[in-house]
Amino acid sequence: MNPALVAARAIHFGASMLVFGEWVFVAFVAGVAWRRAFAASTRTAGLDRHAFVFATAALAASALSGIAWVVLEAMQMAGVPIAQAVANGTVFVVLEKTEFGHLFAWRALLWLALAASLVALRVKPSSRARIGVALLGAGAYLATLAAAGHAAAASDGSVRAMHVGADALHLLAAGGWLGALPPLVYCLMHAPSAQAAARVARRFSVLGIVCVAILIASGIVNSLFLVGSFAALFGTAYGQLLVVKLALFAVMLALAATNRLRLTPRLAADNSSLRSLARNARLELAGGIAIVAIVGALGTMVPGAHRSPRWPFDYALDFTLGDLSAAALALLIACAVFALAAVALIITGMRRSALRLSIPGCIALVVLAAVSTSIFAVPAFPTTFATSPVPYTVDTVSQGAASFAKDCSGCHGADARGDGPLAATLPKKPANLAEHALHHPEGNLFWWIAHGIAETPMPAFSPQIGDDGIWKIVQYLVARASAEAATSIGPRVDTASMSRAPDFGYEIAGEGQRTLAGDRTPALIVLYTLPQSDARLSQLASDHRLVHGKVRVIAIPLPGSPPLPDDAALRAQVEPAIPTIYATFVRAADDRTALHAELLVDANGIVRARWLGVPTNGVDRDAQIVAAAQHLPAHSSMPASMHHGH
Repeated sequence: MNPALVAARAIHFGASMLVFGEWVFVAFVAGVAWRRAFAASTRTAGLDRHAFVFATAALAASALSGIAWVVLEAMQMAGVPIAQAVANGTVFVVLEKTEFGHLFAWRALLWLALAASLVALRVKPSSRARIGVALLGAGAYLATLAAAGHAAAASDGSVRAMHVGADALHLLAAGGWLGALPPLVYCLMHAPSAQAAARVARRFSVLGIVCVAILIASGIVNSLFLVGSFAALFGTAYGQLLVVKLALFAVMLALAATNRLRLTPRLAADNSSLRSLARNARLELAGGIAIVAIVGALGTMVPGAHRSPRWPFDYALDFTLGDLSAAALALLIACAVFALAAVALIITGMRRSALRLSIPGCIALVVLAAVSTSIFAVPAFPTTFATSPVPYTVDTVSQGAASFAKDCSGCHGADARGDGPLAATLPKKPANLAEHALHHPEGNLFWWIAHGIAETPMPAFSPQIGDDGIWKIVQYLVARASAEAATSIGPRVDTASMSRAPDFGYEIAGEGQRTLAGDRTPALIVLYTLPQSDARLSQLASDHRLVHGKVRVIAIPLPGSPPLPDDAALRAQVEPAIPTIYATFVRAADDRTALHAELLVDANGIVRARWLGVPTNGVDRDAQIVAAAQHLPAHSSMPASMHHGH
C-alpha cells in the first residue's frame, strides 16, 4: 500500500464530497428552512459566504490531490520514481492512452465548469438557478469518481454498469450526508433561536435518512461485488478494513439517531440541547473523515472477492439444518418460541412506557440469540474458507492422484476408501474419503492433510509436501468423491448432485481448442469402447438435436480402447490422463467399469445425469438426453456442511 496514493485518494474523495454536500445543504436544507427562519439578510449572507469559502477551498484541494493521484498512478504503472514519471512524459502518456487518464481529463473539464459556477454564485449568491447549476456540476464531479475505482476495473458490460451505478449513488449519498455536516454545524452555531435551529436540524434529518437509505442499499450491492462472501469480510485485509468502516458508520448512525429522536425535539422548547446537537454533528463529521480515509485505502487494495480468505476465528457458523441432532433442533425451536415471547414483552413495555418490561425482554432476546447462534457454531481453521490456488482440472487431479498413491494410500487405500494395507494396524480406522470428501469444505481437507488431526493417527504432511502439492491431493479427493457420488446418478436430472466433473482441454476437427468449463454450456461426455460403441457413436453423430443443439458432444475413448478415426465426426483429441480419470466416473454399483457411458454435465461442471452401457434403443436415449438438457438447473450451489462427521 502506497501511503501517498492513499492520502491523495482520500483527500480527493473528501474534497469532492464537501463541494457537493455544501450545495446540497444550501439547496435542500437552508434553501427553505434557513431562509424561512431568518428574516435578516445578514444571516443568509453569512451562510452563503460559508458555502462559497468551503466549496472553493474544497475545489482547490480536489485539484491538487487529483494531480497528485494521477502522478502517483503514472509512477506505479511505469514502475519509476515520481521525478522520472514527470520528467519523461509518463504522466501525459497515462492521460492520453489509459481509461484512467481519459476519466481525469474529463473531470478536469468538469472542474473548470464547477469553478465557473462558483464564480457566478459569488456575484449573485441567492440565485436558485445558479445554485442548481453548481449542485449539478458538483454531483457530476463526485459521481464520476465511481469510474476510477474497482467498479470500473472489475467487470464488463451490464454488470459493470450496475456496479459503477451503485458506486456513483454511494458517493452521492455519502457526499450529501457528510459534505453537508460543516454547513449544519455553522447553522447550529449561528442560530438566532432554538426554534430556528430545530427547523434546520429536522430538515437535515430528512436529508440524512434519504442518504443513509441509499448508502445501505448501494453498499450492499458494492459488497456483493467486492467482498463476495461472509468469510472474505473477516478473512481478508480488504474485508477487515471494511468492517472498521461499517463500525464507524454504525457509530455515526447512532449519533444521527440521537440527534433526531432525542435532541432535536427538545430544541423547540429548550436551548440547552443546541450545544449537544452541534457536538454530535462534529463527531459525525470526524467519523466521516475517518471513513473517507478508509475509502482512500480500500481503493488501493485487492478486493476480498479476489482473495482466498484466511479465517481468523476458531469457530464458524454452519446453518445446515439437516445435519443438526434432534436435541439441537429441539433447543433451536425452544429458543424461537421464547424469542417470540421476549418480543411480545418488549412491545408491551414500549406501549406502556414500562422499562421494567422492555429491558428484561431485550436481555432475554440477546441471550436467546447467543444460545441459538451457538447451536450452529462448528470448529473452523484458518483455511476453512480458502479457495484452491490450483485449478480443478484433470491434470491437477492426476498429479494429486500420484501424490496420494505415494503418501496416503498405505492407510486410506488405493481408492481412498480407508482400506489401505496399514489400516488394520491403526488404533482408529482411516476415514472413507471417497464417501466423505465432498461433505467437508476443501479448506478443511487441506488443513487436516497439512497439519494432521489431533488424537488420530493422521499425521501432518507439511512442510514435506508444499501447499500446492496438498491442494492437488485435495482436488484428487474431490474428483474421487465425485466419481463415487456419480454411481447413484441415473438418467433423470439429479438436482442435488454433488459430482463435479474435472475440467480438461479437447479439440474437435474444425472447432479448435476448447475446454469443458470454458464454453459455459452443457456437455454430453461420451466414454466409449470400440468396436462395442460404433453404432451408438454413429447415431449420436447424426442426431442434430445434440450435435447442432445446445449440448456439446465430447467423445473420449476409455482406457484400452482405440480412438475414433481422424475423420470421425465426434472424434475429440484429448490428453492421455483424461480417459483414466473419467473412467472412475462410469463405474457401476458393483464397482465394475462400464464399456460405454454417457455423462450429462451442466454449464457449472456438475454431473447431472448418467447412462451406462450401449442402449438397445438409441432413439429413446437421445430423447432422454434432450429432455434432461432442458431441465438442467440454472444454478449450482453445493456448500459443504461443516457439521458432517465420519
